[in-house]
Formats: sequence, C-alpha cells, structure tokens
Amino acid sequence: MHRPPLGSALAEQLVAKSGFLKRYADGNPRDLQRLALHFEITKGRAKLIDEIRAQVDTGKRPSPILQALAKMDFPMIVTTNYDTLIDRALGLNGKQPVLSAYKNNQVLDEPTDDYQYDELTPERPFLVKIHGDIVQKVDSIVVTDEDYIQMMLRMSDKASPSGGVRA
Repeated sequence: MHRPPLGSALAEQLVAKSGFLKRYADGNPRDLQRLALHFEITKGRAKLIDEIRAQVDTGKRPSPILQALAKMDFPMIVTTNYDTLIDRALGLNGKQPVLSAYKNNQVLDEPTDDYQYDELTPERPFLVKIHGDIVQKVDSIVVTDEDYIQMMLRMSDKASPSGGVRA
C-alpha cells in the first residue's frame, strides 16, 4: 500500500509487534498513544520511531488530495502529520518548503524557529509540523501519552534568556 495507515490502523500494527494484548487483555488495540507508549517501553524509542517511519513514510506516496493541496498557493502550512508526504507533494509541484518541526528540548535547549513571514511565498511556504518530523527531527515525534503531556507542558514554557524556549 502506498498510503500511510490511519492512527487506529497504525495502532493495530504496533499491537501485533509489541505483545500489548498479551499483557493487557482488555486494552484497546486502536489507542495509538497508549500502544506507542507500550511499544516504546518494551522495545525502545528508536524501534518505535523506526516502526512508525516504516508504516507512515517509507515507500509511501502523497495522495491525490495531498497533491492537490500542494498545488494551492499557501504561504504557510500547518500539519500534525510527522511523515514527509506533504514535503514531497510540495517538491513535486516545484515548491521548496521551509520546515519547522516541534522541538521537545528534552535533550537540547534549542531555540524556536523564527522566520520572516513576509519573505515566505507560495513557492517557498513555511511548513510547520506540530507533532514533529519522522525523518529530520525524530527526537520530537509526538505519539505517546507522555509525548502529548510533554508537548502541553512546553506550550506553557517561558522564553529563555537566549530567546528560545526552555524545557
């Protein structure tokens, strides 16, 4: 299949590979956040990210609707998807997006991305990935319950003296 699975189908893939239902017989096999956390605990974060990348990005192609959206003249695009399908669809339409992905700052204290909005054009749109990027910013993927909690906490962070946002 050339399209990524929906969240519940991705959850079912993680169930099959993590033994979730053996441990939690009454667990919901379609709860992506819980299953991702279980997968991370049992197999590790790197394997979770690898599995998600394999399911949602590797060998996948932008859908016709995504390609149609990429043809539209938006100077800014905001998505919760962490795959690179919108990036590729924009590229197929001759556009060069400026990527900004969520940063959890659990390891590094990175400043936020600041861009001159008046310099962005539909040919070079600002692409904001709220839940991270599965290829370029794998440390910031928001998929588990813990990731969502960390993200909500980051939303209330104060600016650091360097102008960035602290964890």
